Amino acid sequence: MSKMVEVMRHNGGIPILAHIGANIKQDHNQVIDNMLKIGVMGVEVFSSYHSPELANRLYEFTVGRSAFVTCGSDFHGRNKPKIEVGQCAYGPQHIAEIRRFVAAASA
Repeated sequence: MSKMVEVMRHNGGIPILAHIGANIKQDHNQVIDNMLKIGVMGVEVFSSYHSPELANRLYEFTVGRSAFVTCGSDFHGRNKPKIEVGQCAYGPQHIAEIRRFVAAASA
């Protein structure tokens, strides 16, 4: 993982931990902390895999670590027919943090 993060950052990328709730069922904060220590720069907080409660916990934790907050629908066409492109459950109170990532990615 650290080598992948190094390659991404060296090439101007921003490594983001995607939909942690799909793969990790507990100790999310510990996993995120470990990933941030090796250079991951943000967390996909808002995802079709995350309940609103998990998304809120991830948001507070990620913002508290000054890491980037991202969102993603995880749309895969026919494989996930109930998910639409861009379908993310964030609220207006989250937009500033999401825009912070977009600005960094656009720079």
